[in-house]
Parts: sequence; structure tokens; C-alpha cells
Amino acid sequence: MQKAILNFFIAVVLLLSFTTSFAQLKEVDEKKEFIGLTFLSLPDYSTLDFFKPGSDLNIYTLKKPRSFTTAEYSISKIYIAVQKGRVMSFLCIIDNDKDYENIVKELKNTFPIQAKEENTITYNGKNILFLSRNDQNQKSLFITTANTDTIPDVKDNSGIIDLPGKEFSDLNVAKFMASIPGKGEKKMDGVSYNMVWKDAGIVIRFLGKGKGATIYAIHYYMVLDKFSDFYGITTPCSGGFPMPYGINPNTPINQIIDKFGKMDFPQYRYNPAYSKYKIQADYEDTQSKPYDKLILIHFDVH
Repeated sequence: MQKAILNFFIAVVLLLSFTTSFAQLKEVDEKKEFIGLTFLSLPDYSTLDFFKPGSDLNIYTLKKPRSFTTAEYSISKIYIAVQKGRVMSFLCIIDNDKDYENIVKELKNTFPIQAKEENTITYNGKNILFLSRNDQNQKSLFITTANTDTIPDVKDNSGIIDLPGKEFSDLNVAKFMASIPGKGEKKMDGVSYNMVWKDAGIVIRFLGKGKGATIYAIHYYMVLDKFSDFYGITTPCSGGFPMPYGINPNTPINQIIDKFGKMDFPQYRYNPAYSKYKIQADYEDTQSKPYDKLILIHFDVH
């Protein structure tokens, strides 16, 4: 009997630790949760299913769906947006009219109204916004953190993005080259020369001659094609070597966009490039595969 009472007490405590109404989200920080996901947390992709791509963020669903249920309403269709590498926003689709009425009632009683339009009302909490929308086609509630500028920029801990512009004789350049598996070979290319690791699928392009030459770009070739053939590469990159920002040859394109945001050239949706972060990734250009299953072909640091 005592054990049963203890288990019941633990279950109640666990239930109370989760958000049980929007009124509990007046002030949002990195400790607050919604459907078990912590606001501004790093996404755990093992729990997420990719749903739809966007120009500067992607939309996901939970692999194991969770409902947000109170005594007054229930929401079961919830989408998650990842932006700047963090769980940022939630889009809730509300199919039941009574549920929508009760949600709006709670929001009006809890938060000040920031803006009101014909079909949309925006409620303002601390570091959080609620946007309720009711039109002829759909009722929804959008929940987002209010200030994305508080999230720090993505940082490279490998030091690789600092290598372009450094001389061949620089100790950091020597350290990076020593970390690449196999033996590098020199290959001339017009006004530049290259160090090529044929068995690792990596090319470092230098401008100039001798020890005073500086790195122009670092190329990773995950697929053997005409570009890798030009350098005589026989084995594609497969891992076990440094890449910036925690990226690896199996990083899907949606996670690149999640991490870095809107591309420099959004019209080239398979080639996310970011001059700010000194990188460019080239993925398969095909509609025969799901967007999040595309293969990374090349990755450049420049």
C-alpha cells in the first residue's frame, strides 16, 4: 500500500512539472516546456520527424505525438519550428470550435493584446507571443519566443573556418593537415597549387607559392564526380576528420538550414551558402528523394 501511494505521489509530481495551461507561460525562458519540449533548447532530431522545409526554418512533428490537454480544451495537431539551431515556435491546429473558444478566452484573461486584426489576435507575454487565428479554412494558434536576437550565433569550435587566408607555414594549418587521414600530394592548378588527399576526399587550395602561400579554400568531396576526378580523388570523405560547426558527411540539408538560417541564395535550395559563416554545402538536386534524405555531395570552407 505504501509503495502504491508513493508511486501515485511521484506520478502527480511529474504531471505537475509540465505546463498544464497557457497561463503558465507568461514568462518564457530556457526552463519552460510545451508538449515536453523546452523553449530555446537544441533540437533532439531522434525525436522529430521532418515535415516541411522553409526558406529560413524547417517544420517538424514529434515521432511520438503528444497532446496539450487541460480541463477546458485539447490540442493534438502540433508542429514544431526549429530556427537558429533552437526549438523556437509551435503551430497548433485546432479542429474543435469549442476548444478554440476556450483557448482564446484563456489567452484574453492572461495576456495583454499586442495587435488585433480581422481574423488574428496577438497576445504578448514576457519573451513569448501567442497568435490566434480564425478564418474560414482553419483555426490555429502560433506560439513563439519573442526575441530571437537573444540566441547566440553558431560558433565553430574546430578552428577550420579561420584557416582561409593563413599561410602554409602557419602552425594551425600544419595541425589541420596532420589531422587528415593519409598523405597529401601537391597538384598545380594555374596560379594556385593544391594539397590533395586522394584517399580522404579533401583538397586544400593555396594561392601563391612556397611557404608564403595562403589558403584560399578547403573542399570536402563526399561523392566522386567530375570535380573530385579533376584532383584525382579515389576515395570520398566518409568521416573521421575535422569539419566546422559539428557538421559531418551525413548531416542532412534541413539541419544545415536549422543551424544557419536563410541561405545567401534561397533560389538555389539544394546549395545552402553562408558568406557570414564562410561555408557552402552542395546537396543532390533531385525531387525523387525526401528533402531531408538528400546526400551531401560537396562541402566548402572559404
